[in-house]
This record gives sequence, structure tokens and C-alpha cells, in this order.
Amino acid sequence: DTVSGVDTSVDDATQQLLDRIAWGEGADPKKLKAQEKYGIGTTAYDMVYAYGNTLAPSKPVTEMTLSELESFQKNLIAKTKGKIKGTKYGTSAVGKYQVIKTSLFGKGGTAEKPTQNSWADKLGLKADDVYTPEVQEKIGMLALKEAGYNKYIQGGRSQDAFQDRLANIWASVAKADGTDKYGQGIHTVKADLQPMLKALAPTRSDGIVEESLRPNIRPK
Repeated sequence: DTVSGVDTSVDDATQQLLDRIAWGEGADPKKLKAQEKYGIGTTAYDMVYAYGNTLAPSKPVTEMTLSELESFQKNLIAKTKGKIKGTKYGTSAVGKYQVIKTSLFGKGGTAEKPTQNSWADKLGLKADDVYTPEVQEKIGMLALKEAGYNKYIQGGRSQDAFQDRLANIWASVAKADGTDKYGQGIHTVKADLQPMLKALAPTRSDGIVEESLRPNIRPK
């Protein structure tokens, strides 16, 4: 499967889940056209806060090294501090999955020295690696796994518990009970995720997990 020409190496339902989360985070093609005037790309992978209207990067984030990306994220935080609904802090969200600096490099971590168990550390990303669509898809899949994706598809986590964990990572995702965890505005609710989560859930017979509805292709 591909997304914008990117080989994702995941099954359809998983990619659709990631794509729906990204859409809720702002990856709407119509809205992304607003970035045209800044020359910073209009794909979901090029997405920046407020589509560049608050602070436009000097080039598309998909062309930045992680070191350059970190620098932009610092500037974005400074520019948005005190201006984001639901938080007194600014935002550093970049790319299709609106990845923030502390998730990518860890609290106090940098592109040169990401902290242990940060996403950059877990994926073995280096400061001179470029924030490509391929890298962003790997990060998106890792985020799903941290939310309990593997447990969910194996029958070890309920749908509501999985959605609550997704809401911990992405502010635009509502908790299973419909509430807004971060108070920043909900754009994805249970009904939006239901088709993908149903497809990803294992089928059961007498309480025993028999098989999954998914293809055999598994994310690495």
C-alpha cells in the first residue's frame, strides 16, 4: 500500500486509521492549500501549525534534517507560547502526525542527543536524517504501538482503552467517552474510528481469539 507514493508496509485498516487521525490533526488537502503562498509544500507531510500563517519554515519540513527540524520547532514554540487553546505552552507540532519535540527527541533531548526511549532513539534516527514521508510513517506506526496497537489487535486491550491511549498522543482525538482530554478541540470521535478499529480487532468465538480480519502483512 502507498500513501502519496510512500510504501507504508502496513495493511489497509492500519493505514486508514493513521490517515484518519492525521486528517483530524489538520491534514485536510483543502486546508493544506493555504501553505502554497509560503512555498513550503502542500502535502500532509509538509503540514505546520496554522499552515504557516503563524510561522512559516524556510523550506518544507519534509526537506529538513532532524537538526533543522528541531531548530524550527524551538522557534515555533516561542512564537506560539500562550496562544494555544488548552495549554499555556506553545506548540512544536510538525508533519502529517503533528509530532511534537518532546515526543520526537524526549524531554531535554535534542536531534544530536535524543533521550532514551524517545521516538528518535527507538527508530535510530540521526541528526542529519531528513524528515521524509517515510520517516513520518515510521513515527506514526510507532505512536500507534505506544498506544497499545499490538495488544489491541491481539485481543489484549479493549477498543475504548485503545482509543483513550490514542487521545493521550493526539489532542484532536476524543477519549472513548467523547471528552476532550487536552481542551484543544476534538476532530475525531469514536464513530470516525469505528470502521478501522472493527477491522483491526481479532474475531472471537466463545471468548477465544480465532483469527483477525486483517491481511497477513504486518508492520515491522
